[in-house]
Amino acid sequence: MTSARFRHLIQTEHALSLLRAIGPDATLEGIALIFGAFAARNAAYQEQLRTALARVFPERPAPQRRSLARAIQRGAGLHFGEKLLNLTLAVPESKELAMARVDVSGLDLLRAELARGGGVLLATGHFGGYELLPALLTAHGIPASALVKLPADRVGEESRRKAAEGGLELIEMGQGRAASTQIVDSLRQGRAVIFTIDEIRRWRRESHEHLSFLGERVPVDQASSRLASLAGCGAVYGAMHRTGRRRYRLVLEPVAALRGRSRLPAAASISSLLLERLGADILREPEQWYHWDDHHVLARLAGVAAERGALRGDSNRLATEPRQGALVDLREALVGGGEA
Repeated sequence: MTSARFRHLIQTEHALSLLRAIGPDATLEGIALIFGAFAARNAAYQEQLRTALARVFPERPAPQRRSLARAIQRGAGLHFGEKLLNLTLAVPESKELAMARVDVSGLDLLRAELARGGGVLLATGHFGGYELLPALLTAHGIPASALVKLPADRVGEESRRKAAEGGLELIEMGQGRAASTQIVDSLRQGRAVIFTIDEIRRWRRESHEHLSFLGERVPVDQASSRLASLAGCGAVYGAMHRTGRRRYRLVLEPVAALRGRSRLPAAASISSLLLERLGADILREPEQWYHWDDHHVLARLAGVAAERGALRGDSNRLATEPRQGALVDLREALVGGGEA
């Protein structure tokens, strides 16, 4: 079955009606199973996953890495299921589900940051149940915005309609003004802007900082630092951990708290602090991150950075020493290529 054909089937009214009828839990399990079967037959994806896990966890025996690979595939399938829940559930149901199943740590810290004015850059990754984050924030009365890339089809239309109904502002890449300008405007309006920091294929290659991220010493994309500086706002790291039995735990941490615990130099940028924190979460719970097919991009960035450093003699750069991945077709088949 081609990706285009599968995408068409999963987005038909009959398919969406079935998902609505069977409920959230069956939807999550069903999509996870379908994704697992689809991923298992994608040889390129399997090879990328094996290579990435061997580089990041060389100390683990091969059977353990194979088991981890299966857990990662299941986590990715659950992610797509959660994405489809946003499409199939009515807005009040989405908020009710998020409120019922997500335990939150640090919401008071987020409110305190917003109370200072200037908004908050809420940095997260494609980790755990982050698709529930917009519904949860708006359910708690937090003025929220999200940077997205929506497909030009009924999925995009439905996403826009539900966002408007739910009080979520969408900042669409490639639509009108530059996304960075829209983000800064939203931050200056006192909103919490959800911003994913692990879009590795979009990272800018030039940076004065490098750090070790998932075993690769890479240049740090400075987008988070630049946006926070332009808007004059604070930044908060957020991770939506899956805790089992269809429950989640959102942990929110202001950058000031990250800096106090960081192993990076005192002058480390906001971007470095956020990326260090995300990397630590991924290493602790690798099955909760679904961008493992992009790890080869990290390895390539690390190689280019090493070559440039050798040519320039850049021995004094700030550092710490303690896409076109194969999954793209699977993502497009399930959700039409849109990313939040």
